[in-house]
Amino acid sequence: MKGTALLLDICMQNVYYLYYKNRLADYGRDYSMAIKCDYKISGNAMQISAPRGLDLLPGRLIRKIVKNIESKYQICEYSEVKGRKEAEMMDDVVGSIYLKGGIGAWLFGNTPIAVFQRIHTSLYDPDFLRLEDEETMEFQNRLPDDEPFNYEDFTVSMPSDYHIMIAPSTSKLIEVVSHLRPDNFDDVRKAISRIAVASITVYDEADMYIEYTDKEFPIVFAQGVDEWLNEPQEVEYLDF
Repeated sequence: MKGTALLLDICMQNVYYLYYKNRLADYGRDYSMAIKCDYKISGNAMQISAPRGLDLLPGRLIRKIVKNIESKYQICEYSEVKGRKEAEMMDDVVGSIYLKGGIGAWLFGNTPIAVFQRIHTSLYDPDFLRLEDEETMEFQNRLPDDEPFNYEDFTVSMPSDYHIMIAPSTSKLIEVVSHLRPDNFDDVRKAISRIAVASITVYDEADMYIEYTDKEFPIVFAQGVDEWLNEPQEVEYLDF
């Protein structure tokens, strides 16, 4: 038994040695993306789609976009919850709008509420989330052989439908939307798309859809993101 344990210990030491040797070899590599995201423009709307096969927008791209936006505007995320208790459990709330849910929803405490929050910390800090070894291997396997693995591209957390609004003052915009008395969450989204500087929805962490009303927004949005995007394509309509 002792001999078996010793042999297993030696094998594990070799595994760790090779792992860290490869990690050290990663330093100094060029981590610019060989495969890039598709970038389409139609009127006052834009669409960015993750590289095929990867099916995930790079974390570095998202953080760069957030940094660009916050250089001129304010930004927050918003979502729908059911009832006041659920709303009170949410962090970094900057505002809320009660929607119409009928008498039954009011009686059972399930009134729909649009809740506005500061965007998730992982959209600022690449080290906020840590990947498990299995997750790291899964992401590495998605990449083509010639595509370098960059850990920071895979440490963003978003729900399947992630809604963001951009405005000179997000608190004032929330007040304006509230005064419009939206019936449901879809009304909230439509109002924001009409009167905000821009609205962004990310679907399944893979497709970003942007609508804007400020003609300067695309310039601010796209500063320094060429590394991750293909040349923009002008199209008649976007696939949403």
